[in-house]
Amino acid sequence: MLHPCTYGRSHPREQGAEDTPQRRQLVVAVLRREQLDIEPLLEAGYPPARFRERIERCNSGQVGAIVPSIVNEYVAYVPDRPEHALVLIPHPPLAGPGFWTRMRSQGMRGASYPARSQSRTHKYARLGQVLPVIAVFADQAIASRYTDLLRTSRLQWVAVQDISRRLRSLQCEGQAHQTRMCKKVL
Repeated sequence: MLHPCTYGRSHPREQGAEDTPQRRQLVVAVLRREQLDIEPLLEAGYPPARFRERIERCNSGQVGAIVPSIVNEYVAYVPDRPEHALVLIPHPPLAGPGFWTRMRSQGMRGASYPARSQSRTHKYARLGQVLPVIAVFADQAIASRYTDLLRTSRLQWVAVQDISRRLRSLQCEGQAHQTRMCKKVL
């Protein structure tokens, strides 16, 4: 599990270093998912030329805008299975919908908070199409208030008491992902 880090004057992010350990892990996970999507199609006899751009992007380590440029959330992953990665975003106890929808401007709440040009829901929407991005709530009653908001951005949610069961089910979903991708193309 990779934990978020608090950056500020006493612990600055390296100059020009946008990559965080969380982002690097998510890039590896997205690239591995892409490989797992392509491999069975090639084995099934589809011509490599059909997937040339995808293969080139994957081989060069490009993930485009799927993984946000800065990720500072909890990232869980299985070391030997990088495709089994996910983002966990705890919903703060006193936060409202703005936690998910607000775009923070420079200077809001002081210099320790970096400027954010996108809301959390927008920032993680593309990644949520490839890997699970899960909002963690104190209970189902609170989570139910955010279901529609999160669903439109392809973010999932879980209540704290259900997190271990949900993580186990995600492992099964990850294994089934490869089968679904083959059926889409066939």
